[in-house]
Amino acid sequence: MGPTASGKSQVALDIAAYLPVEIISVDSAQVYRHMDIGTAKPDQLALAHTPHHLINLINPDQHYTAGQWKQDTEHIVEKILEQKKIPLIVGGTGLYIDTIYKNFSMPEVLPNYTLRDELMAKEEKTPGILREELAAVDPVEAKRHHPKSLRYIIRALEIYHESGLTKTASFIEQKPKRPILMIGLWREKEDTNERINMRIDEMFDEGLINEVQ
Repeated sequence: MGPTASGKSQVALDIAAYLPVEIISVDSAQVYRHMDIGTAKPDQLALAHTPHHLINLINPDQHYTAGQWKQDTEHIVEKILEQKKIPLIVGGTGLYIDTIYKNFSMPEVLPNYTLRDELMAKEEKTPGILREELAAVDPVEAKRHHPKSLRYIIRALEIYHESGLTKTASFIEQKPKRPILMIGLWREKEDTNERINMRIDEMFDEGLINEVQ
């Protein structure tokens, strides 16, 4: 795990050169097809060299939740272990990592876009009101987010409205199902920023605008 452009994918491939591993992507955007450049997916050479999982699962107009990712990952891990190989979970989507590392029990709440639009309209009319609403029902979760972190605030309210449970009450941490070795990559901020800027330039050179269109 590590921040964007820290070198996670390359380190994973370097490990694969010496150990019998299969890679499980922990990236909430790489599950989507047709979004190759913008999500920095492994190239065809890397995919051919080392088995990768949970990449190109669904189309951009389909839904995929952290709970689904957890279920899929647990199943894939079992299959990899049966082959006497090492499952290597690689990526930077923190919530997805936590579903395995912290073994969250969590509700399956699909997106409700009508509700999201209603909540956003309410926030546009009265800035800050959504965080106040979240604080009224789930103060622990509300404290975790800046009032402008609307994506996370709306999701927490969505879970509450759809399931009747707060995110704090429904995301229960448990012991991991098996031992996990966590490897985190860290770089100086200036180095990380330079690598991100270089990656963005490369994405435009590779055709990012056409991919988005």
